[in-house]
Amino acid sequence: MEDWVFSFDFAHDKLLTRFEVQNLKGFGIEDLELAPIAAGAVLHYLEVTENNKLRHITSISRIQPDRYVWLDRFTVRNLELIQSQHDSGTPLIKILDHTVSPMGARLLRKWVVLPLKSIPAIESRLETVDFFLQHPHLASTLEKQIRQMGDLERLIAKVPLVKLILERSPNCYAH
Repeated sequence: MEDWVFSFDFAHDKLLTRFEVQNLKGFGIEDLELAPIAAGAVLHYLEVTENNKLRHITSISRIQPDRYVWLDRFTVRNLELIQSQHDSGTPLIKILDHTVSPMGARLLRKWVVLPLKSIPAIESRLETVDFFLQHPHLASTLEKQIRQMGDLERLIAKVPLVKLILERSPNCYAH
């Protein structure tokens, strides 16, 4: 991308316009020098490559460093959290992942690469797991329902595109 995409003024204006706000304080990045540039550049890239498929992007947020252990890509790679460095190796995610939906798989992956720092938050997750281990019938019922619902995150991301198509083709009806 061109250098001007990475200028503070361009990126800041892009974000203000996109989210229809007067400042970026509500997003928690106003006082961070590089965050608006990064967010603005990503938004510009998505606008150039994805055209009108961005209506679902209504906010930005940053990873809170006080909530998560920050693992850089070298640490993630060396710990073999997501991929093994050896053909015969098994990454941690393959051992842990017994999810039944793409949404669950993405969430677990996020949890593996962004471990929590907060003991109460960790305990809350553990209590949830323990609850379902103590109530296997409920776990089984919930699993069946999750399997049937499909990938809601991906479907929701497509809603703005469908709406755009319907707006451009008023005589077209979705069945």
